[in-house]
Amino acid sequence: MPEPVVKSAGVHQQHDYHGEHENYVLMVQLANALLKPRGIGDEFNADDSADLAARLRLSDTDLAALEESLDIVGGELDQLAGLLAA
Repeated sequence: MPEPVVKSAGVHQQHDYHGEHENYVLMVQLANALLKPRGIGDEFNADDSADLAARLRLSDTDLAALEESLDIVGGELDQLAGLLAA
C-alpha cells in the first residue's frame, strides 16, 4: 500500500499528529468528523471539524460544501455502510 495510506491508517486517531503525510491524516480525521454525526464510522474521539478544516487551509465555505455533498450522497453512504457492516 502507498505510504500515505499506511500512515493515515496508523495514526488517524492521534488528533495531535504532526509529521510525515500530515495532510492525508488530517483529511481522514476530517472525513471521520463529518461522517460521525451521520452514524457512519466507529470513531469515538472528540472531533473539531472546524479546526481540522483550518489545519487543511479549508475555508468555512469549503467545509459547508463538503457537508452539502455528504447530504446529497447520504443515502448512498447509508447503503454502503450497511453492506460493509453485514
